[in-house]
Amino acid sequence: MENKNSSDEHYRILFTELMDGSIICDGVKDEQGNVINGKIVSVNPAFAAYFNTTADTFEGKTILESFPDINVELFNGIIEAAKTGKPLKEEIFSKVINKNFEVFSFSTKPNQVGILFYDIDDRIHAEQQLKTSLHEKEVMLKEIHHRVKNNLQVISSLLDLQSMSFSDPLIKLAFHDSQNRVRTMAIIHERIYNSPDLANVDLKVFVDELVPFLTTSYREKVKNIKIVKQLDSALLQLDSAIPFGLIINEVLTNVLKHAFPDSREGTVTITLINNGDTILLSIKDDGIGLPKNFNCDTATTLGYQLITALTSQIEGDLKVFGENGTEVTLTIQPLINS
Repeated sequence: MENKNSSDEHYRILFTELMDGSIICDGVKDEQGNVINGKIVSVNPAFAAYFNTTADTFEGKTILESFPDINVELFNGIIEAAKTGKPLKEEIFSKVINKNFEVFSFSTKPNQVGILFYDIDDRIHAEQQLKTSLHEKEVMLKEIHHRVKNNLQVISSLLDLQSMSFSDPLIKLAFHDSQNRVRTMAIIHERIYNSPDLANVDLKVFVDELVPFLTTSYREKVKNIKIVKQLDSALLQLDSAIPFGLIINEVLTNVLKHAFPDSREGTVTITLINNGDTILLSIKDDGIGLPKNFNCDTATTLGYQLITALTSQIEGDLKVFGENGTEVTLTIQPLINS
């Protein structure tokens, strides 16, 4: 008996000295013996302090009498704990005292439950501040991408105006190609601005937008060219997406300008395969092919010099095949920002 009294005294001291609110309830049963409510038998000072009152405000009353607006899931969980001993963990907000709690309900003995109320106001407020801060940063990043896109469009327009000062068609074409490179970068920033993901670019969406832009840009040369797209969705972080996009622009521009002279008919197939650990891009045409002994690494044209440099920048594996038309393949590892 002395051991039991000593144990009860230790339990009472622990219950009383808890820094977090705690109550103990006995199950209230109906005529069929089913637990339908809980009668509050003990309330520690910390719980009473939440409501700026004393323990006797609650003791002897049922849960529903003391808390008529109690969360239904919490109430059902308490009743379940009294019936079966199954513990409950729940987060609630008390409108009465304007506080957030993490609630643990557990069986202390048959037909009795203990309920702990941990004050998590500080944690909830910190999470809300973090969410607000993240939202503000997202808005700022969107604005940055939007402004970059607008600035690139201004640069493109300036190049267009400058090209009007020249009558040489080769110089005009060089300006036109540079405009398209700038516009390609603008499309990437526009994709990010319009996407919920501010760190990565979906290459499928990008290619779907770039292709009609380029075919419109070189409309006189593509009247008899059919373009086929076979694209997987593949995410790529911005640092890699811009050079990757510029490579697509350079290869596709070269095909549209040179693969089908004299308005001949042909097909260009653009394939994007996402293998999980690698992304494979293939741009293949059935045009006139490349000059004999062509070497991409030693090519003197600006387009292929850019392709080689950009491939090195993203540590890609570039291959060029010149038989039965031309095929350019690029394999990279899909680094993304999580």
